Amino acid sequence: MLISSSDPLLPTSRAGAVLWTVAGLASLAAVTTAPVLTFLILIVGFGLMHVLTELRYVDARFSGRVQRRWLLLALALVGAIALTRVFLIAQWIPYGVGIGLEVALGIALAILGAWAAPGYRLAVGVGVLIFTAIAIASPLHALLTIAVLHNLTPLGFLAERLRAPERGPVLMILSIPFVAIPLLIASGLPLSVAHSLFGFDPGWAPFAAGPAEKHMGAFLPPEVIAGPYAMQAFAGAVFAQIMHYVAVIIVLPRLMDEKAATLMPWPKGQWYWIAASGACAALAAFYLANYDHARSLYGLFAAIHSWLEVPLLIAALALSQQVQPHDEGHAIAQQGTG
Repeated sequence: MLISSSDPLLPTSRAGAVLWTVAGLASLAAVTTAPVLTFLILIVGFGLMHVLTELRYVDARFSGRVQRRWLLLALALVGAIALTRVFLIAQWIPYGVGIGLEVALGIALAILGAWAAPGYRLAVGVGVLIFTAIAIASPLHALLTIAVLHNLTPLGFLAERLRAPERGPVLMILSIPFVAIPLLIASGLPLSVAHSLFGFDPGWAPFAAGPAEKHMGAFLPPEVIAGPYAMQAFAGAVFAQIMHYVAVIIVLPRLMDEKAATLMPWPKGQWYWIAASGACAALAAFYLANYDHARSLYGLFAAIHSWLEVPLLIAALALSQQVQPHDEGHAIAQQGTG
């Protein structure tokens, strides 16, 4: 089913403009005064909810629209990444080996995505070559690149759902909170203004969660963390992450067809939100008991959902071309991607 740019909660509608403006202003205030604390609240309170909700949307939107053998191969590669993460958490393999293996499997997922989008293979191939060059130089930098770019995935999901003439205006508006404002924050100006006005320590975090540098590693490499621009770069990434969460938890569920066939037996309606909230509460309690172990567990779930979306977003490029602008919302017939 396609959606219109006038659909509520998209920025081109009145309700959507209010949502994104309020979310943007509140997030700007949060990340410019206490970016580390904001990141912790985001991860502990909403991290798992965002992962589950994003997986649920992806399952409902794409599982019935790609060839089963293609999807199973993608799941097998993601499963191998998950197993690699488990081995890393258990310290059964060296850190460098695990990171390198995960990145190599991620490259395989991107190639698999190109297989499903023949019209985009050249563009995807160039992207894969650039990413591979980064990975060869430093697998850690490649992983951090994925972590930062993952915040932009809602733009891809919305582009796939919008009618062709309406994609441009919606994506142009959303590029402000997803790209322009994070870059402005990363320039350091907003943090300087906030510090001069309020004098807050932007690196403050609860003692049990560890020093600020520990959390910056979610987006920044060690050489940036050690430099003078670490906090502002981290704050920009956290702002983009909040926008990602707003899109995933608030906007995408409204666009999801709950009657669509899925691989996973997701609870329906309010029962999903009750079950997901229970899982989030349990993980939050685990965070309070042992932050490091809970963070590793969440990292496992986060890796699964972020890597799975690599081939699916590439495949979505081809899927979106199957829909004509006059489509009134009928489901797209399964296309051959194998």
